[in-house]
Amino acid sequence: MKKRVRLIILIAIVIGIILTCVAFAANKIDISMKKETDNTVLLEINAEKNIKKVRVYLKRNSDEYQLFYQSGDVNKNNKTYRIKENRLSTESETYFKVIVIDEEGNEESKEFKTGKIEVQPSQTPTPTPSQSASPSPSQSATPTPSQSTSPTKSPRPTSTPSPSTSTTPSPTNGNQEVTGIKLDNTSVKLAIGKTKTLKATITPKNATTKLTWSTSNNKVATISSTGKITAKKPGEAVITVKTTNGKTAQCKVKVILSVPSSTRGKNKNGDGYSKVITMGNRTFKLYKQYKGSYSQKPFNSTNNRRMQTIANTGCGPSSLAIILSGYGYNKNPYDIGKLLLKNSRPSGLPSMEKEAEGLGMKVIKHDYSKNYDKTYKEMKDALESGHQILLYVGKKSPSQYWKHFTNSGYHFISILGIDSSNDKVYVGNPGLSGGWYKLSTVAKARGNTNGNMAGWLEIYK
Repeated sequence: MKKRVRLIILIAIVIGIILTCVAFAANKIDISMKKETDNTVLLEINAEKNIKKVRVYLKRNSDEYQLFYQSGDVNKNNKTYRIKENRLSTESETYFKVIVIDEEGNEESKEFKTGKIEVQPSQTPTPTPSQSASPSPSQSATPTPSQSTSPTKSPRPTSTPSPSTSTTPSPTNGNQEVTGIKLDNTSVKLAIGKTKTLKATITPKNATTKLTWSTSNNKVATISSTGKITAKKPGEAVITVKTTNGKTAQCKVKVILSVPSSTRGKNKNGDGYSKVITMGNRTFKLYKQYKGSYSQKPFNSTNNRRMQTIANTGCGPSSLAIILSGYGYNKNPYDIGKLLLKNSRPSGLPSMEKEAEGLGMKVIKHDYSKNYDKTYKEMKDALESGHQILLYVGKKSPSQYWKHFTNSGYHFISILGIDSSNDKVYVGNPGLSGGWYKLSTVAKARGNTNGNMAGWLEIYK
């Protein structure tokens, strides 16, 4: 009897182990990627358990993989991502590496490769310019491209990118003269890669005409023959629609840099920066004053070593070094500090402005303003244009907003990007920790002071 009981227990244990193994094996994660359109690839993830993290790495040619997307808790067992043309290479192959981790810690990694991404607009099978009930022949020198998110070809043989034009017949059925035309939008704001189709209305409605669309800057925004705007890069452009008899209407387009998330790289404390972070199409090194072999080096010939080290007075050089790193300048805070010591205060805005310009950067000096709304708007415009900000915060800022960024009350920080959906900006802080803050918090932390610390710098290239 005892032998039979022991046998039953043993069989139960074996069955339990088998079921556990089967359950574990079932927790699989499937990852697939395919080319969806000419300028988009589709990433699909399906897992048995809820997905906790998704990391997507990208490299082009022989470059190292770089993390450009990371999600938090997805809390779904399936997820789809569309990676658009501005993330892909149009000249060579693009390589992807995807890592997925589920809620139980199971991890799956897979690599993909895409060929050259073609982004030129496709040609219609017939020379008919547009979909129309009674189209008349186009007067354009080239066939009108079909609807596409890619830029349209300009009919004018010019080497400059702007303006470009596109002509399409208006779907009318009368023969009256056009007396007026208007658009449904006179101004629009688009993030890079987004589209917006404008609708033109002519007067009288039964008039016959052709509509010619053009853009003042096709590097910023392109326009199709059907009035579809595609945002290309930060800046401003004017879209114009024109009738056959010369009636026009315009729409102002502002293309902004929207940064939905940041990506974290490996710690590089030995090199003086705590991590790297990607904002849009730029990667910045987040230098720290107190890290790296240079932190205690005197960067001036003065005998006052304490007052001339990066650790003690180098927040200005460190913040400028953070911004410059996003433009390919391999200069640490100590390098910048040595260059800046041409004024009595090495971290003064005038000296940093001069040095940034000497390194090939464009700089706009914004004076301190008591008008908070003015400062807020100027900062927002600068960041949405893809520019960076070097800001002095001080104890005289209203409501002590400086305490978010420093313990001393006198400090420089860098502002690297903006998420336009919620007006949050990313702060690179060489002293305390940085991260995402409300733009209103940053704007109110501006230092109210005179002399070479007053105001802030808008830096770009």
